[in-house]
Amino acid sequence: MNDGTRSEDSDPTERMARILAAYGPTGAAPGWTIWIDACATALREPTMRRSLRTMDKRWCAALQAAIEAGVQTGDFTCPEPAASVSRISAMLDGLTI
Repeated sequence: MNDGTRSEDSDPTERMARILAAYGPTGAAPGWTIWIDACATALREPTMRRSLRTMDKRWCAALQAAIEAGVQTGDFTCPEPAASVSRISAMLDGLTI
């Protein structure tokens, strides 16, 4: 993945903004129709479920790394980055669906 979300030397605030911007749908967002269908299919299909979990873990890892980088530089205050990632992810899922 080379979209700038994993760059270790970027500004943590800019990095977080890029990660969050990449998450949600924009415009007509035809890819989101496929994503919603994939989520529904994952309820019945173990292979799809594993694939979606893998993608979600990657996204959460990128988000957590950005938060931890921001904490390390003093740009963010976050005592529990992993818990924050869970809350942010759940909120974004709710807002985008």
